[in-house]
Amino acid sequence: MIGDGIFGIGLSRTGTTTFSKTLEHCGIRILHNPRTLGMTLYPRKYQGSNDIPVCAYFKELDDKYKKCKFIYTVREQKDWEDAIYRFAKDKEPKTDFSANIRKRVYGSEMFSKSWYDAAKRYDEDVREYFKDRPEDLLILDIVGGEDTSRLEKFLQIKNMPKRFKVYNRG
Repeated sequence: MIGDGIFGIGLSRTGTTTFSKTLEHCGIRILHNPRTLGMTLYPRKYQGSNDIPVCAYFKELDDKYKKCKFIYTVREQKDWEDAIYRFAKDKEPKTDFSANIRKRVYGSEMFSKSWYDAAKRYDEDVREYFKDRPEDLLILDIVGGEDTSRLEKFLQIKNMPKRFKVYNRG
């Protein structure tokens, strides 16, 4: 394991699937979109986790796993708004856990345009939280075309492909 783990704290539709699959290609198992609080906070059999449940609990994970690394996948705001609208506009949460995660991150369990402001607040919160700890946070724009070089250096992984293969173009 790299340190105490790797946690992807990018919101849905920011390249989280691609991030997970890229690390899996390198032999690092990342739990994508944990389905319970226990799986989020204790990703057994995995070397980390990512997606919106991890976003909701990144501070608790940071407190619990002192030597972990955080990867914040981002996307240009308007592009993200369009993508999350298409993805979530009529999609009800499938479980109480999913509903609670949406409330914690976005302020409501059903999509509304208020999610756009919540995403901006989340971005400010992440950047503020890690502002004095650049060794613990890497911000990546996978969707915008960034290659893997900074991720490879940040995690000190040698066998990473040079480019991200996009797995989920939703």
